[in-house]
Amino acid sequence: MKIYGIYDLKNSEQCVRVGTLGEIINFLSITTRETTRMFKDKLRGRYKVIYLFTE
Repeated sequence: MKIYGIYDLKNSEQCVRVGTLGEIINFLSITTRETTRMFKDKLRGRYKVIYLFTE
């Protein structure tokens, strides 16, 4: 199971949430199109999703 982290780039790169991909999608309420783009660029101009480790 892969674990990801959400970082808020406008708030001093503070970690907002850590969890699986499904948990992150539910937390941010993102669409399918945003899901495919979230690893390449900033999400909504504010968040960066980064792969952390495999559990």
